[in-house]
Parts: sequence; structure tokens; C-alpha cells
Amino acid sequence: ESNAQDPQVILPNYMLAASNCDGTTSFYDLCCPNQCEGHKSHLERALAAAPAGQRFAALKTAVEQKLLGKAVPDDLSKELDAIAKDNNGDIPLHGLDFARWLHDAMPRDCPRPAADDFHGEGGAVPDAGTEYQATAKV
Repeated sequence: ESNAQDPQVILPNYMLAASNCDGTTSFYDLCCPNQCEGHKSHLERALAAAPAGQRFAALKTAVEQKLLGKAVPDDLSKELDAIAKDNNGDIPLHGLDFARWLHDAMPRDCPRPAADDFHGEGGAVPDAGTEYQATAKV
């Protein structure tokens, strides 16, 4: 629908489409880089460097300092708090809820996640190594 007071154009992200992948199999894809994966790597490093009791604060700081360049807006901060509350104080970086949060925080860098991609344990992306071994019966 359109609103004359708030015109918007929605463009599909063809850079991350399957047609831009080469050598796609059920175990790996060779595709154009996804900027969001780089952001997740940064967050993983920030969490690894933080003491156990301060990981949630470290995650928020890393998002603010490196990714957004400003304070996390209140609505996004509340969503992040809710994700942590639902996961006993942890943020599953490779889970569907956090992927949705990243899309809301950085819509140009992080594509809207598809729920079908998160069918692993705890709603996370499946472990490719374990999945391959189970499928290949290795």
C-alpha cells in the first residue's frame, strides 16, 4: 500500500539471491559476500573477549560503537533485552531472533531472515559439519 505522506520504494536484494551463487550444493554455497556475516564476526570477537558476566553489555557496546556508530535506539534495545530474557540472559548470535534484530538495526547490510533457514538446535542455523556427517553417514 502507499501513503502519499510517506512514499517508499521496496527493492529486492538481488546480490544475495541464489542466482548469484556458483557451485551451490546442499552443503555449501559459493555466493557474493554478505556484509551481515562480517558484522556477526565482529560481534563474536567482542563476546569472546568479554568476561562471562559482561557479555550482554559487551554485545550492546560492540553494536553501538562499530556497527551503528550511535546508541542503539530504545525500541531496538528493548527487543535485544527481550531476546536475552527469552534465552536465559544469552543472545544466540546465529539464531532467528537475533537475525531479525540485525535486519531491523541494519536493513541495508543484513537481509530479512527466512525462518526456514533456522531449523537447527534452538532455532539456530544448523552446524554444517554435523549435518554433513549425518547425511554422509561418516
